[in-house]
Amino acid sequence: MDLKSLSELLRREREKRGLDYEKIYKDTMILSKFLEYAENGKWEMFPSEFHKRAVLKKYIEYLKIEGINLDDIFKKKDNLSEKEVEKDENLKQEVTNKIDRKFYIIILLFIIFSLFFIIVNLMLKNLSE
Repeated sequence: MDLKSLSELLRREREKRGLDYEKIYKDTMILSKFLEYAENGKWEMFPSEFHKRAVLKKYIEYLKIEGINLDDIFKKKDNLSEKEVEKDENLKQEVTNKIDRKFYIIILLFIIFSLFFIIVNLMLKNLSE
């Protein structure tokens, strides 16, 4: 199961039991906004991974849903994140390599310009003598 499927399951189970967010809040002290985030798949709105897991654990227990292993769900999510992180790292490395090349080209042009300036100055000095 992934987080999207879990969101749908939570909403269905709450509706099936005829519960509203206010009743769940009174029973569990889970803020309504977190219940909405969980049911609508807005996982990025949670302040931290800890909050997300804690709310899910308590909400799943409250709804008496069995067979949900949060570790497996988050492991799949974390593996996806690792792939995304690896992709981001490769992109960062590629950009860094391009910046490095540009930097070396600028340094080389600066050296060539400096040598040209020195040679022109020497030639002008020799001509004036």
